[in-house]
Amino acid sequence: RQVVSQAHLAKQKRPRDPEGGLWSLLTNKLSLAMLTTPDDQKAIEVGELGALETLSKELFLELSDLVHLRTRALRASTLRGKCRNVLGWAFTVMCVYRILISSVNVALSRVAKVDPATRILTLGVRHLGIP
Repeated sequence: RQVVSQAHLAKQKRPRDPEGGLWSLLTNKLSLAMLTTPDDQKAIEVGELGALETLSKELFLELSDLVHLRTRALRASTLRGKCRNVLGWAFTVMCVYRILISSVNVALSRVAKVDPATRILTLGVRHLGIP
């Protein structure tokens, strides 16, 4: 472990090529290979492989989330998506209203009546013939 950490320190202390590129990458790998023994080099490569696998998983999850968000945005731009959005907001307002009315009824010990939101839903179900 000390040899590995010394190799990493030596790698960090070397002046870096400002242009980077493939040649810089190769020279860095070769000089690191010269500073370490095969066992240490294998340990370094295993650590790098684990880091690359983790990076690959994270990139896949990020890409999956982006695809899902783009699909939702495309669906929301259609007429059906806009109607669903309006209905979602309407049901949210109705739920908040019902929670507030229920809280007032409990606090004031009133007998619960049929609230307007339930009345509207009941009339809609009766007239639309939804069982």
